[in-house]
Amino acid sequence: MFSSITRALNNLHWFIDNTEYKNEARNRRQGRRLVLEAIEAGGNNYLIVAVAGLGFFTDSYILFASNAISPMLAYTYWNEAKEASHDLALNLATLGGCVVGQLLFGWLADRRGMGRRKVYGWELLLLMAGTTGVVMSSPGYALPVGSQSDANGIEWSSYGSMNVIAWLVWWRFVTGVGIGGDYPVSATLVSEMAPTKRRARMLAAMFSMQAVGYAAANIVALVVTIIVRHYHPDPTPRSIDQIWRWVIGLSLIPAFIASLLRLTIPESPRYTLDVTDNISKAFDESTRFNNAKLQQPEWVTQANQNTNSAALAQDEDGNVSGGEETELIDVIDINQSKIEAKRYFLDDGNWRLIAGTALCWFLLDIGFFALSLNSPRLVSKLWYQNPQQPAGDKLWATNPTVEDPEKGIYTILITNNTHSLIISSIGALTGSAAMLYFIDKINRRKFQLGSFLVLAALFIITGATFQYTVQTSFHGVTIILFVLCVFVFYCGPNTLTFLIPAELFPTKYRATCHGISAAAGKIGSIITQVFIAYVTFDNGGTGETSSLDPQSKWLGWILLIFSLPMVLGAFVTWWLIPDVQDSNRKPKTLEELVFVRQMAGRSSQDVEMSRKDRSSV
Repeated sequence: MFSSITRALNNLHWFIDNTEYKNEARNRRQGRRLVLEAIEAGGNNYLIVAVAGLGFFTDSYILFASNAISPMLAYTYWNEAKEASHDLALNLATLGGCVVGQLLFGWLADRRGMGRRKVYGWELLLLMAGTTGVVMSSPGYALPVGSQSDANGIEWSSYGSMNVIAWLVWWRFVTGVGIGGDYPVSATLVSEMAPTKRRARMLAAMFSMQAVGYAAANIVALVVTIIVRHYHPDPTPRSIDQIWRWVIGLSLIPAFIASLLRLTIPESPRYTLDVTDNISKAFDESTRFNNAKLQQPEWVTQANQNTNSAALAQDEDGNVSGGEETELIDVIDINQSKIEAKRYFLDDGNWRLIAGTALCWFLLDIGFFALSLNSPRLVSKLWYQNPQQPAGDKLWATNPTVEDPEKGIYTILITNNTHSLIISSIGALTGSAAMLYFIDKINRRKFQLGSFLVLAALFIITGATFQYTVQTSFHGVTIILFVLCVFVFYCGPNTLTFLIPAELFPTKYRATCHGISAAAGKIGSIITQVFIAYVTFDNGGTGETSSLDPQSKWLGWILLIFSLPMVLGAFVTWWLIPDVQDSNRKPKTLEELVFVRQMAGRSSQDVEMSRKDRSSV
């Protein structure tokens, strides 16, 4: 009898504890729903897009301003250089810094105890420090020109007490770290704070600032050159040196404004909810920025304060441990704080996602940066129908109509930026505008696949056409085709490879995975820069030539070769990238995307047990 009473008391004790746990768990689930509903009630929330977009505008301006200032630097500091090693070093330093920043800041933004808000703005501070360093870079003290030379005629006065290229390379690397850090943090914040139906448009609007920054760099360089020419009609190294310092230095203004505005951005509610598992704080954050008139029920605070430590104990990395595992999985409110990296990426097979997004970005940037960071020589190839100056002449003298490049440097700089605006910026701006219009009307996965194939076809057509029209009266055909290539880049994979990684992954790993994907793209661009600088082509049996030879047709061969990565990008999209929309092109919530991918690698029995656990609470 005594044992029967003991058993009955134990059963009663278990029933009370289990009932309290279920009530608490139910309250927590309902609290999670309230947070997500508050985010959905946020409307357009374009203030967040504006804050993130202003920083992204600055990133793009500084990154692509290298096209505008490279002839200025060459004219001032390495006037007689026969190789483009200085330009290559600066480009590789910037892109290498981007890789470091994307990996570092993506990882930090996902860390428990750090988060998006704590690191948001630090990347801009790095960018401003690096940009200031670039503007202040100097060769140090140098003797007056002609005051000292050796028997070989080397003008030692051109060598100052410091190595200006070393300083430029270092500070461009620091700037690159800041530029790279902005990619994963901005994309993740906008994605997580956007209502589902407006998420794609908000991300596309932020990314469109890349095209605006690209155009702004050319416009500012053009305006500053005209102003300096007005006050200094006869060009000197000093006057040209002033131009590039103004062009780069002016980027500090939007960077400073963006850094101040980012202080007003709250933490991502999804990060607080899914990583720190603080429902009450997540609710406050979700209603702070969208003016949602929602009142937090008292039981949400109680549920957050009285977390069942046996079932929901977490270590410093946010991993759940201890007690009986009770998964409260729902298509809407899956508890992502319990998702472990090994299980999600390896056991559930979601390594395919990170492989797919990284490979697509890698393959895209092989072609994109081949046409983006070699602009002065590339534009010259496309624009002029007359043969250019003989190989071995000054690399910065890209205008064959200027008889005396030293005296006509202003004309060279103005035509460079004018032609770049026409060839690159028109395609980029119209492509971004078209993507903003179509982003909610298309299946994003299918559109990325199709636009990769369209780019491959355009590369083949443009490359073949270039072989026959370059330096002829029909060179305008190649210009039109090139503008079309840039248009498809922006109204296609260039935007989508940025957007899709911000949607696919769990909150706990979203910034890290976006950073890995973006870093893969920059690695592709680094390979491209080295390839273009050192690979030579046969010039119709007249000998091997490189991209530096004005008479070569390297651009046509580059386009033909790089059509292959575009085909591979389409294949990877088809093979590894899942749909982020349903059959009616309606976007899935971030929670739905995580649930589907988490369940995809499990057996039907596991899925059914998870659903039973959910329904029993």
